[in-house]
Amino acid sequence: MAMMRAGDKFESFKMLAAALDLIPDIPWELTIAGDGPMRGDVQALYERFDRQRISWAGEVAPESVARL
Repeated sequence: MAMMRAGDKFESFKMLAAALDLIPDIPWELTIAGDGPMRGDVQALYERFDRQRISWAGEVAPESVARL
């Protein structure tokens, strides 16, 4: 869960994508919650992964985070 904006936030999304590249044979799934001006750039980072592994939740209200 994170704001999708330039700077440290975007760098964190890049580092996560790079880490996922290191574990292609492990059956992982990722839900990304958040939104912001760099949403398209963030989504582009994850296009290389199987679409069944990644869910995009978008903006999530604080009271709904635990349920997610």
